[in-house]
Amino acid sequence: KRPITCWVTHNKETGEWAVIDGVTEKVIGYGVPVPSEGLSVSGFHKVGYEDPWKNFRENADYWFKKFDLETESLSFPAKTLLQNRIETNRVPFFYVLAHGAHTQFTLGNEIHVQVEDIMTWMKNRKKMVFAFVGHCQGMYHVGDRSFSGAYRKGSMEDTVSVGYIGMGNCKGWPDAIPWQHKMFSFIKQGQTFKNAFDMATALYPRIESGVRFVGDEKLKLGGENMEVIEMNFVLERKENKYSIFGVVSDKEGEAISDALLQLDPDGQSSTSKRTNVKGHYLFQELDFVGGSVHKMRCIKAGYVQQEKTFTVE
Repeated sequence: KRPITCWVTHNKETGEWAVIDGVTEKVIGYGVPVPSEGLSVSGFHKVGYEDPWKNFRENADYWFKKFDLETESLSFPAKTLLQNRIETNRVPFFYVLAHGAHTQFTLGNEIHVQVEDIMTWMKNRKKMVFAFVGHCQGMYHVGDRSFSGAYRKGSMEDTVSVGYIGMGNCKGWPDAIPWQHKMFSFIKQGQTFKNAFDMATALYPRIESGVRFVGDEKLKLGGENMEVIEMNFVLERKENKYSIFGVVSDKEGEAISDALLQLDPDGQSSTSKRTNVKGHYLFQELDFVGGSVHKMRCIKAGYVQQEKTFTVE
């Protein structure tokens, strides 16, 4: 035996943390990254009243959790931290509320995010499924060189952006939290993002002039036009213990990293794993009883949730 010296590496594309033996240079395990499939952020306001939009951010975080996402909610984070979260492709659902317009917003005290920053951070990742552009003039322009366009990567399919336009002069600002709360609740109920937006706006008509929707009007949470997950696994028995190993991919056979696998999600002995960069996952030392029935659930933001039931022989 020898002391183990380890290196911990971070894959910026996948968000995966790999633990590497410093002598053999072999991967000996994977760390658990900070969960952030649904990221909500509030920007800096002013000294002495730094975070007046905390309730907005926490409301978005509440609903992202209801969407079965693992979430992260941050008050004016460091710009490098926000860059990391967006670049890693771990944030298909993004909510930000901060002073700004369609090309710049205030993240921290005298710290700004430009549209060029977002365009660069989005360059090597997939488009957002949902982005909330919560700046007074955030949706004033939604084409090239706009936050809306950057989060959607110019696409109008399988992606939407929602946000404010002229909110600084909108009489509906007092309705902003209940409006977004209703919109998110309608999304959770199975409405398309567009229908949810329209229905919430109809309930709070004062806010109509201050909000805007752009993107796929047929898109819904887990809808038919969301990408499909292929989940495969093998159950093996060794002595009195069981193991489950498998791979998660999309319909083209490309590996899906960082997908959440939940074993018996509705039971008292629920346990979970995440896929690595190759889409692989492994459950070990399982105490199954012959004839027992179990469920495997696979969740990944932007994909249709999959479930499979199996019986132990």
